[in-house]
This record gives sequence, C-alpha cells and structure tokens, in this order.
Amino acid sequence: MRLSKIAAAAAVLLVGAVSANAQEVRIGVCTPVIDASVGAPFAAATEFGWFSERGISVKVLPLAGSTDCVLAVATDKVKAALVAPESVALMATKGTKIQIFYTVFNRNMFGIAVPKDSPIKSYADLKDKRIGVVSMSSVGVVIARAALESTGLNPDTDAKIVVSGPPVQSNVLLKSGQIDALSQWDMFYEILTSIGLPMRKLMDPGIDDFPSNGFATISSVIEKDGDVLAAIGRGYAMGTLYMMERPEEAARLFFKHNPDKLAPGLSLDENVARSLPAMRAASRLRALADGQKQWGYSDPKKYQNYIDWLAKHGTPIAKVQSQEIINNSLLDKINSFDPKAVTNAR
Repeated sequence: MRLSKIAAAAAVLLVGAVSANAQEVRIGVCTPVIDASVGAPFAAATEFGWFSERGISVKVLPLAGSTDCVLAVATDKVKAALVAPESVALMATKGTKIQIFYTVFNRNMFGIAVPKDSPIKSYADLKDKRIGVVSMSSVGVVIARAALESTGLNPDTDAKIVVSGPPVQSNVLLKSGQIDALSQWDMFYEILTSIGLPMRKLMDPGIDDFPSNGFATISSVIEKDGDVLAAIGRGYAMGTLYMMERPEEAARLFFKHNPDKLAPGLSLDENVARSLPAMRAASRLRALADGQKQWGYSDPKKYQNYIDWLAKHGTPIAKVQSQEIINNSLLDKINSFDPKAVTNAR
C-alpha cells in the first residue's frame, strides 16, 4: 500500500493542546494501532501544557511500520517519527541521512515470542514454522530474519514470515494454529497476555542491551528546526516520566484525550486496568539506563553493537557507523524541566 493511502486511511490522533499561536507538528509512530503504552506520554504532555508552553501542538499519525515511518520523514509527511534504528540505518545505505535525536527505548523491546505452553524453545525450533509480524514493513521482519540467520536457518526457505496484524488478530491466528510465533515487541506481548494468551519470549541475552525506537528526522531538519524538535522531545520526556510515576492517571488521561480508543463494552476502570501491563512494560524500556543522566541520550557504542549484530546476520548495513544515525545535540534543551514538577502535576 502506498504511504499516502496508509496515511489517509489511518485515524489521526490529535494530542496537541489547542492554541491559536501553536505550530502544529505531525509525528509518525510505527504501529497501526495506538494504545495507552504509546499514547499516554503524548496525552500527559497535552493535559499539562508541556507541548503548548513551547509553542507547538502535536498530531500523531499511526503508520504500518518503521519503513513507512522513515519514508514519511524522508518525504516531509511528518516532522519526525518514532522509528526503529534498523530502518534509519537502511536509509543511510541509500544516501538518505536520517538521524535519531531522542532515543526513547534504551533497551531492546523487539524479539520473537511464542505462547507460553508452546514446544518452541529456541530460534532453532522455528524451522518450518510461521512467524507473524504486524506488517511486512515492520522491523519485526528484520528481527525475525536476523534471528533465523543467527541459528543457521535460511529465512527465505526454512521458515515463513507472514502478516498477523494487531493483537486481537494475532491472538486468533496463534490460538487456531495458523501461525506459530510472533516477531513483535514487549508491549504487544503484554496486550496478548492481558486478553488471555500468555506469551514467552525466546531468550537471547545477546540482544537485550540493544536500543530500540527513537524520534528521528532528516539531519538538516535538526539544524534548521532544532527548537521545534527539542519541544517535541521535552514534552515527550515529561509525559514519559509522568506515565512511569503515575501510570493509572496517565492511562486515564490517554482515554480522556482519545475516547475513541475505549474498548466497547468495558468501563473506563476496566480499560485502564487492561492498559497497565503494556504501559508498565513500556516504562521499563523507557527508563534511564544505568549511568544515563539525560532523557533521550543515544549511546554510540550500543547503536554500533546493534548495527554490527544486524549486519552479521544478513541485514545490508555493514558500512553504516552509529554516529551517522544518531544526534545528541538537542539534549540540553530536551531536558530543561523540573522532574519534581512533572511528578506533582495535577
């Protein structure tokens, strides 16, 4: 599907505070369904004016996957996007200089998982199995192929990667045996667990410390519109901290600003309770790493380790260096807030 059609079909989530003087900024997120684990930081930043006090309002545009997100950035459909580093590195090989200016997830959130009682115990057990991804443009495809390569399997012939869609659809396909495993992310697996299908990630300690998604844009935009990008990052960091410290309140704010996301037939309290496991999983991934002092910091060594692992296992990014795809120049502006004021916000 063409990017323009995806964008047109997707429901745009408005999370910017209404202000006559605010600059509207469009942000892509690489998932077709926005839930509280994704949207709560934006909602909190809206509720307490953390975007508007820096002169911006924000629209979040859900897209099918990281490939669509980096294309949206490259074609100026969005100011920035919350993308996986693999997609940014792949764009670098094509001469498009996109950089991550705020790393959101300091730990690896991607990986292959199976139902808790599945006989599959390792990557090697995936031979002749079907692995579901949210879309063929998602980073789950890259991760699945690399995982298969790492155990000596041919991702083109020894397993099948198929689209299994959002959690509800994936739940049906797993329970019916139409797929055997998923290549998704931790919050996705928490949602499946919360609706009655406990999931178990296949252990791979070697990838646990890899970074995951971050806000990225064209490098020239960082130079030209740094204040706008810093406003996005600052508001998001504040919203993230609020969600970590007060998850139930953050969930309520998400549904307040996005009532269309309430599951039909469930009360607000039930929707909040169902959202909390995925939100807590997201918070663990967003938490500052040991020794990290600033929200959004991109660690060059961790990024290089990830690039090297992907390249070793078949992703064509061997010549990419981490400094090409990260940019920490906005961090002082992003972190210009009082954490106590955030956690005490009412």
